[in-house]
Amino acid sequence: MAGYSWDDGKSWNAVAAEAEGRFPASFWVKWLRRWPRYRGLTAADIRDIVPSSEWHHSSKYFNRVDYFEAGDIFDARKKLRARIALRKEWKAVVREAKKAGLTHIHFRAEDGELKIWYPIDLAKMTSLNVSRIRQELENGYAHP
Repeated sequence: MAGYSWDDGKSWNAVAAEAEGRFPASFWVKWLRRWPRYRGLTAADIRDIVPSSEWHHSSKYFNRVDYFEAGDIFDARKKLRARIALRKEWKAVVREAKKAGLTHIHFRAEDGELKIWYPIDLAKMTSLNVSRIRQELENGYAHP
């Protein structure tokens, strides 16, 4: 079914997909946030974790939008909750690091010298970086 529904602002195929129960990440975020355990969920989390089942065009610029099935969202629910927990922990550890004056993640060179690796503000939100920052705070690498 080719074509574009100007009233709906999306392709006819997108309209058909929504009628069949497949929706974009933004829809699923709104729907999942009704439950407290999904309050911190973002559309980017869904796009990163859940495989899209198809894509369609939307808006007058014909943007490509990924669509996700309910079953795939359901299968990824534990990973989505883990991502929310990681984000909360990341925000807490970065706040704690900034409070302590830690601005960069460091590493020890072979000669034992402490060297700057990269700024915390540019670090990716991963459990490894959370543990690195926590370790630096415990070892007292922060500069007041």
